[in-house]
Amino acid sequence: MATSDGSEGDEGARGAASGATGGTAGDPGGRRRTGPPKSEVLRPAPAADAPIRRDELLSGALRPDLLVTHVLGSPGRIAANLSAATPPWGLFALLLFTSLAASVPFGAVAPVGEVWSACGLYAGTLLLCIPSLYVVQQFIGIGISFERTAGAAFVISAAAALFCLAFAPVLWFLCATSDGPGDGTGATVMRGMLVVAGLMGVLQLGRCLSRLRSADTGGVQGTFLLWMPLLLWIGWRMADVMGLRG
Repeated sequence: MATSDGSEGDEGARGAASGATGGTAGDPGGRRRTGPPKSEVLRPAPAADAPIRRDELLSGALRPDLLVTHVLGSPGRIAANLSAATPPWGLFALLLFTSLAASVPFGAVAPVGEVWSACGLYAGTLLLCIPSLYVVQQFIGIGISFERTAGAAFVISAAAALFCLAFAPVLWFLCATSDGPGDGTGATVMRGMLVVAGLMGVLQLGRCLSRLRSADTGGVQGTFLLWMPLLLWIGWRMADVMGLRG
């Protein structure tokens, strides 16, 4: 009788110990967890100098947050795409798409100009000026292809368009709360925003070129620097054509 009770006591103790070691709080089945659920596992961030992959470029066209990350937050990766052996047509397509799509909301709420005015200001100016840049680069012996020159240049318009996209809600609010058509606050602020967005685009290009891996990086940077006065002058004239200067 004593033996039977002792055996039952030992079995109960072993069962309690097994439950204590095998079960966890919130896991009544006693299954031991070996790691976080798959949904909680984060992918490692790409290296700062790794080219932007094709699937990332496609995702950027569908998700504005990734678009901002690729165009504004990854100057080293853009430089890697421009320096890669394969032509950066995917990057160029993404930058062109950004230049066209991201500037439309700003133009839609702008008190002067048309819906496409901001797009025409940035992308149109580049389309007029890129051929002169490429011709000069080839004339002085800079070993860079046309698609890389165009891709680097369109960093300006893509970055500027994203800043315009960010400014659009503020501009809409100022225009909606103004005293009326005679109040020039919205137009003045709009022009200031366009200038700031354009300068941020030029700055972003400089950040990308500073990370460029090329046998003639200094020559590429120098030609872009000498090209800037022409770009700014044509941009100023383009603003007048688009009716943005008033």
